[in-house]
Formats: sequence, structure tokens, C-alpha cells
Amino acid sequence: MRDGFNKEMVNIISTFVRQACIAVENHRLLNQAILNERYQEELKIAQRVQKALLPTKLDHPKSFEICAFSNAADEVGGDYYDTFKLDENRYVLIIGDVSGKGTSAAFHMSQMKGVFHSLIQLNLSPSQFMIKANSALSKCLGKNHFITASIFIIDTAEKKNLSLTRRAHSYIAF
Repeated sequence: MRDGFNKEMVNIISTFVRQACIAVENHRLLNQAILNERYQEELKIAQRVQKALLPTKLDHPKSFEICAFSNAADEVGGDYYDTFKLDENRYVLIIGDVSGKGTSAAFHMSQMKGVFHSLIQLNLSPSQFMIKANSALSKCLGKNHFITASIFIIDTAEKKNLSLTRRAHSYIAF
């Protein structure tokens, strides 16, 4: 035998090589499917966490109605809203949006909620509230992220007073 392999041996080796290539490709596809399934499970967890961060009930008196709904454009987003009862006659409404989409926006939304819940108890004016929130969040968020938010203080005794502060900047915005 001149080359060491006859035609039948070359065919057998070619068959084994093709089967090995198929097995390697199947292994790669299986690993990709496992990663995709893990990613989908992580997105489902992030969706549940995001929904848990938004209130199921909004604080408000019977003298006015308010409702809210959030539906992320992607699997997970950074929308935030909440209400707080300051005293018998004053309520706070907060609406915010974190730049970007996905799990990082949802994570930043959770930071925003923590800051809001902490600061709201200090009974600050809307502008002072935003200044302190901006200061706190600027330490948490990177320079490529920002938040746009509005805070409303509704006085139900006066039935005409509505204090509003809105901030929107390219870096940590309130």
C-alpha cells in the first residue's frame, strides 16, 4: 500500500470524522441552549423583582383617584412610581424613569426606590428632596446612567396646592 490507507479505510475515517463533528456541534448547541435557558430564568426573576418594587396599592384619600400601570418595553425596565402619605392632608407622588433598559435599569430603579423611601420620611420640600436624592444616587450610578423624575406634593385640605419639582439632566437627573 503506497499511502497507507485504502479507499475503504478513508471512507471509514471520513465517516468517524463526520460523526465527531456532529457530536461536537451537538455539544456546542446543547451548551448554548443551557445558557439561553439560564438567561430566560434570570429574566423571569428580574421581572418578578421589578414588579415587586412597584406598589400594588397607591396611598391616596377618597377625595381624589389615582392609578398607575407600568409595562416594560423590553423584558425588564426602569420605570418607577409610588405614593406616600405625609400626614392627614398631604400626599407625595413620585414618578421616575431610569435611562436604558434591561436588568441594569431595573437594578438602578431599586436603588432609586431605596433612596426615595429613606428621604421621604425627612419631610423635605420637593426641591430639597431632589437635591438630596441626586446627591445620594450620584454615588450609586455610573456616569453613563441617569434618572428623570418628578415629585408632586398634593395638599387635599387646600384642594388647590400642588407642589412639583422635576429634574432631567444628562447625568443623575432629578
